Amino acid sequence: DKELSAVNNKLLTIDIPVDVRYHVTKSFYTSVGVSYVGVLDQTQENYFVNGINEHTAADNGNAVYAPENMKQSFKGNAVNTNEFNGFVNFSVGKKMQVGKKLSVAVEPFVKLPIGGLKSTDLNYTNGGLKVVTSF
Repeated sequence: DKELSAVNNKLLTIDIPVDVRYHVTKSFYTSVGVSYVGVLDQTQENYFVNGINEHTAADNGNAVYAPENMKQSFKGNAVNTNEFNGFVNFSVGKKMQVGKKLSVAVEPFVKLPIGGLKSTDLNYTNGGLKVVTSF
C-alpha cells in the first residue's frame, strides 16, 4: 500500500501584470490589477511511503519495520495551459525621497490566483515586499 506523503510542484512562468495605481497622498498609494501567467514548463514530483516492507529489528518479540520511501517524477499538467491563468494583484506603497532625484518605495503585496491557477490542487496564493527605486 502506497501512501502519498509530499508533493513538489515546480512551475516556470512568465507573469505580465496590468495595474492601476491610486495616490492617496503624495507619498502613499495603493494598487490593484490583474496579471496574465503564461506557463513555460511544469514538473511535479510525488513522494510516497510504501507500507511495511523490511524487518529491521526486534525487541522482546515486537518487530520494528522501516517504510520504503519512493519518488515519482513526471511532466504533469497540474496547471491547465489551455485555460486563462493569472492573478489578482493588491498592494499598498509608501514612496520616500532619498535625494533630489532618487526615491525608494516600499510596497507590500498579495497575489490571489484566478482562472486555471485557482482550480488546481495546489495553492498559488503568494505575497511579499517590493522595494522600488526611481530616479
